[in-house]
Order: sequence, then C-alpha cells, then structure tokens
Amino acid sequence: MGVLRISLLGGLAITRDGALPGALPGATARSLLAYLVAYRSRPHTRDLLAGTFWPDLPDDAARRRLSQALWRIRRSLEPDPDLPSQPFLLTEGDTLQVNPEFPLWIDSEEFTLTYTRGASSPPRALECFEACLKLYRGEFLAGYYDDWVLVERERLRNLYLAALGQLVAGCKSQGQYEQALAYARTLVSQDPWSEEAHREIMRLNHLLGRAAEALKQYETCQQLLKDDLGIEPAPETQALAVEIAGSTSLPASSWLPVTARPVLAPLLERPDRLPLVGRQTELAELLHLVEGAARGQGGLALLYGEAGVGKTRLLQELARNAQWRGMRVAWGRCYELDGPPAYQPLVEVFRADLPALSASVIEPLWLTELARLLPELATGETPPVLKPEEEQRRLMEAVARGFQALGQAAPYLIILEDAHWMDQASLAALRYLLPRLAETPLLIVVSARSEDLSPSAAEALAALENTRLPRRLKLGRLNQSETGLLVQHALALQQPPALFSARLYTETEGNPFFITETLRILVDEGLLYRDAEGAWSTPWDQDADNYAALPLPGSVAQSIQLRLERLPAPLAEALGLAAVIGRG
Repeated sequence: MGVLRISLLGGLAITRDGALPGALPGATARSLLAYLVAYRSRPHTRDLLAGTFWPDLPDDAARRRLSQALWRIRRSLEPDPDLPSQPFLLTEGDTLQVNPEFPLWIDSEEFTLTYTRGASSPPRALECFEACLKLYRGEFLAGYYDDWVLVERERLRNLYLAALGQLVAGCKSQGQYEQALAYARTLVSQDPWSEEAHREIMRLNHLLGRAAEALKQYETCQQLLKDDLGIEPAPETQALAVEIAGSTSLPASSWLPVTARPVLAPLLERPDRLPLVGRQTELAELLHLVEGAARGQGGLALLYGEAGVGKTRLLQELARNAQWRGMRVAWGRCYELDGPPAYQPLVEVFRADLPALSASVIEPLWLTELARLLPELATGETPPVLKPEEEQRRLMEAVARGFQALGQAAPYLIILEDAHWMDQASLAALRYLLPRLAETPLLIVVSARSEDLSPSAAEALAALENTRLPRRLKLGRLNQSETGLLVQHALALQQPPALFSARLYTETEGNPFFITETLRILVDEGLLYRDAEGAWSTPWDQDADNYAALPLPGSVAQSIQLRLERLPAPLAEALGLAAVIGRG
C-alpha cells in the first residue's frame, strides 16, 4: 500500500501513488477528514466531533451524521477490505483518531516540522525556510470557513510570514541583498499592512543605491494605509523616507511626509536620535568590515577621536546597521578607575551572551578556565596548577576561545569603548586573539581618546596597529557646513541657518557635543526661541557683528575642567597665559 499524501495548504487534495483515491462526497465530511488529519496526534470523542461539525442537529442525529461521514472516509481512504492492511482510523471506546502507523504524509505537518528545524538549527535555517515557502501553496484549507479552520489557518499563516522574515534576515546577514529584497517584496504582498516589511524594502533599495525605488515604496505604503485603514504611516516610516530623500539629490516630492516640527527638548535630550552628520565615510568603512565579518572574515578596527567628537554616536549607528544585517552586537565599556579589574570590558561582552559559551562549544578545560572570570560558568572542575606565566597564557587562550565561541553562535560585532582606560590584561588578550580574527565571523571595534591614552595603553594599541591587520580611523570635528546641517536637523529647519551656524561653529569649533549642549542652554536661557509662526529665532538673527558671547554650558565646562586637571603643570601654565592673551 503506497503512502497517502494529503495536502491541506491551498485547499484539500488527496493522492496515493500519484492517483486520486475514492470519492469523498460532502463538504462536511471533507472538513471532518481534514480536522482528524490536522490533529492526528490526539484522540477525539464522538460527542466533540458531532457537536463541532453538526452543532444545529439534535445529539442523536448529529451522531448518525458523524457515523455516516466516518464510513465514507474509511471507504474512500482504506484499500480493498479483503486485503490485509492497517486501518486509517482507530477506535477505542467512544474515542477515535487517525492510526499513527498508517502511511501518511501531510503538507501542513511537514511545513510546521520544517519551520521548527530551521528555527532550531541556524546552519540549516535558510535551507529549511526556503523549503517552507515551497510547501506553502496557499492558505490552510482555502475555501473552508469552519471556526477550527480559521484558527489553524492563522497559525500557519503566521509561520509562513515568520519564515519570510527569517529569509530576509538570513540573506541580509550573508550580504545577499537582492535576494533579501525579493523575499521582502513577497512578505509585503502577503502582509500589505506591515509597515516593517515596507521599511525593509525601503532600506534594501536604499542600500542597493535605488533611492527612487525606496521612496516609491513609501508612497505605496502611504496610499495603502490611507485607502484601507484611514491612517498615515508611523513616525519611524515617515522618518525613514525623509532620511532617504535627504541623502540623495532627488527633489522632495509632494507625497513625502510633512511632519510637524518636533519639540526641541527631546532631540537635544537624545542626540542619538538625530541623523548622523559628517560621518558617512567612516561609517561606510566600518560597514565594509561588518559585511566581511558576516562572511566569516573578521577583524579589528581602532577608532580615535577627542572627547565629544561623536565616537559613541557613530558606534550606535554602526550597531544599528549591523543588527539590521543580522549580526549580534555586544558592548564592553572601560571606566576611569584606579586599577580597573582585569578583563573587565571583555567580561561585559561575555555576560551579554552566556549561552553561547556552553560546554558543547568550548572544551571543559577552557570553560573551567573562563569560570575564573565568569563564576556563572563554574563546572566544579579545578584546572591543574601551572607556573604563573603559564597560567596567564592559559587564561588568555580561554578568553580567545570564548570569543571564537561567540563567532560560532552568530556573526558578532563587539564594541569596546573608552580604551584609554582599558586594563593591560584586556589589551594583552586582544593582541593574543588578533591572529585568529581573520577566520572568525567577529569584528571588534575599539574606541579611544588618543590625547588621554596612558603610555602603556598607547604602547599596547600601537603594537596592535603594527600587525597591519587592524583598521585605524581618526574621527575629526565637523566642518562649518556639517555644523549647519546638525543645527538644521536639531531644530527641524528646512535649510541650515547660515548666520547662526557660523557663529556656533566659531564658538564650538565643530565639536558635536559642544554644539548640542550649547543649543540646549540657549533654549533654557531663552536665547533660542520660537516666534509667533513657530520659526526658531535668536537675538543675533540679523546682525553678525554684535554677537554677544554664547553661554558656556555646564556640561561643556565640566568636560573642559576634567581635561585641564589632567594636564602637566607646564602645559597648564601655558594654557593659562593663552587664555589671558585671548583668541586673537
């Protein structure tokens, strides 16, 4: 007897050895068969089945209809009764269910199992989710509208949409942006009200250099939401369209969102929400390294810049882009402490993903060694005692294997901030790990203030650079034009305020932190205000010659004071003399 193949996705279809079995008349009998097959793992009482499929009939009549339908099912699906075979249905007392031993293949069951395999096996995920798409020929039992059908239909449809989303993410993580875009378009065709799917198409088109298509997708999304739901796109969708339009030479079309000018305070309280200004070259270079790491070619980047120049803001944007590409991100921060704990920023990174440091990935010896830094990993084992220098080397080997384990779990971006305060053990561990990064899906980005590096930290980072594997980036201040653009975004202006921006640039010399802090204090002191028409104004709008001195924000003064306190005595004295002489 051949395998009975029952398809429930896209409608009910039954075949055996490529041929149709006996006729199964009656829509109710077919729905009953689908129900028994879809839930074949459990027995069903006759009362439940009769009440579900013939709810309007008296109990006796409903039970008779059930018996007739079951007889038709057996007659249609079981072979010649004179031949020995397994029955399709098993009965026990007042319950019945599909025989678990009956040779049966069900597409909806295979679809669910394939999705589960993909979700639990990252190496085979794309293969499994692609198989899900082939199995999903259409919605569950298309043309049937029983209550139980609608519930199962929604469950399977959600899995199908999730599989599409996983394929978009998986293709992005491998740099297959064209294929990711194709899957995203399919996702929108199946779930047209999903703004996140529309945003994915916009981002992918923008990434592929098709800004016009990205903005056209926004127009499609806007019109669809207006026609079907009577609403406008969400603020994040509108903001994405504005950002894409602003990054191209295309004119702003009439359909682009005309959003109300935001209140100033939230933008200045959260500068990380402002568009990134003047850092496109550095971001592109770092993203090139991110995409290399996603393909298994890891590396190390060293990002230098003075306090307030925007290193953290750039790294936040890098992290957002890496996560969008399917990479995991972990941060480790260094702090200004007297004698910081050894390996402190690296321990922060490990703690962000302890499950990746499992015994199944790392050999017990190295896991036991890592437990010296992470007691949560303690196994009860004690490593053999070695000489101090050998124990130090063994610990660095364990740390290196821990980083490799993170890369095996998923492509990783690891950001280590404020390395001018990094402990020597962490710096030595990075140097030890360096030769293995080229073949590990792991990008480590280290940020530091070059002017605040201790001699030992400067020497350690210079040793890293001498290997020629790390990429070195220097983040400078904004120029006058970029300062004007930052002010434009902060105040939601149509164009940069040339006069005011020039004055602000002169005072701040293009330091982004000083710029945003100065804007904040100007608002607090009423020197930057909205006029009756909602436009921003200052006392200096018409006259550049009689500018009063801009107030010095307390946060900026504190930052400057901390820098002054670190200066050697001769430099502090020279700076004092320069302050008396004046800028001229």
